[in-house]
Amino acid sequence: MKFYVTRSDAMSRCLLLNARRQFIMCRLLLVLAALLLAGCSPSAEPEAKTAGKNSVALPEAVSSEAETGEPVMGEAAPASDAWADAEKLNLGEAKPDIVAFTLSNLPVTTASIKTLAFSPDGSSLAIGNGAGQVLIWDVEKKEIAKRLPGHQNWVFDLVYDADGQRLITGGGDNLIHVLDPETSEVLQRIDHHSDDLHGVGVTSDGRCLVSGADDRSVKLWDLEQQESLELGTHDEQVTAVVISPDDRWAASASRDDSVRLWDLQERKEVARLDGHTDDVMQIQFHPQGDMLLSVSYDGTARLWNVPDGSLQKEVRITDGRVYDAVFSRDGTHFWAITPDDFLVQFSTEGGLETQNWKLPQTGSALALSRDGNRLAVGTIDGTFEIFTFSNQTAVKREEHRVGPRPAGAPK
Repeated sequence: MKFYVTRSDAMSRCLLLNARRQFIMCRLLLVLAALLLAGCSPSAEPEAKTAGKNSVALPEAVSSEAETGEPVMGEAAPASDAWADAEKLNLGEAKPDIVAFTLSNLPVTTASIKTLAFSPDGSSLAIGNGAGQVLIWDVEKKEIAKRLPGHQNWVFDLVYDADGQRLITGGGDNLIHVLDPETSEVLQRIDHHSDDLHGVGVTSDGRCLVSGADDRSVKLWDLEQQESLELGTHDEQVTAVVISPDDRWAASASRDDSVRLWDLQERKEVARLDGHTDDVMQIQFHPQGDMLLSVSYDGTARLWNVPDGSLQKEVRITDGRVYDAVFSRDGTHFWAITPDDFLVQFSTEGGLETQNWKLPQTGSALALSRDGNRLAVGTIDGTFEIFTFSNQTAVKREEHRVGPRPAGAPK
């Protein structure tokens, strides 16, 4: 018996072959799209910032104990590994955080350091992370000194009061804790918000707190009278709050792309600062109190006049997102962290980049010591660095690791 292939049969086979090819291509495209969305594509690593004339780089790392007196260029000193100490404190394993990943578009784990604060005397560094832990780092001994009562979810913000007798923390369990950093006692537990706490600030006399949360509200809490007052609301979640050095003003940032300025004496909103085109993630008053710095996912920093809220200057930081920024002690410059793993320094007056340093991982939090000599930089994998400055020049750089062990890390 012979079989003949007709023209119609050949066309059918051709159509079937094309269909199978299209099906395979579709599957390949879907797999590639999934890899890109998950940040797992081999080519998805961010392009490194090109080291230019302002980049600070040394051929070899300086020992963490060495203080050369020369500008520090290059990578940080070898990391002091505090994982063993962290495990003694039962800090557990780091796990991926899906919500944080969605919001930041980064592979964030619970080991991520979300907030940092130096004690007023600079001897300790308070650390809040994605596992809800509050750790106190001894700056001189380079070790975890103690673990304070934490939160059931992320620690989003923390701040010392003026004399360092209290540490105030805000977390993903909707609570504010007022802690005694010496005894680890919870002095007050405040639950006047209905969603995650993202910003806390305390007046210099220690009498009042200002807080902001995902419930979109900005509230004032009288620590002595135990009374709450709502200052006002944003259109979206509040991401940060700060109080001016003279306690006259408070400011709040939000995912509604705006910053609000509040009069703490009159207890009302006095200005809405519009101009950012994406979530505003961090704000800080200038040391003199007459200017406000804001940074946003739109890749810019903005400098605003206080109290009228007029825009003084816009500074392009990066083409990506900016997560945090902080003024120098004298206010002549500020530092910002970028998604391509750099710490960048800008002049306040000219808005020009003056220096940059490559970080071991994407930065997530900044804190400056009260004397302005130390800058702490936290990252999304639980490491942090402490830069020591002299005459606005970095002379020492140390890297440390704390918190839950990242998945896959050697034990």
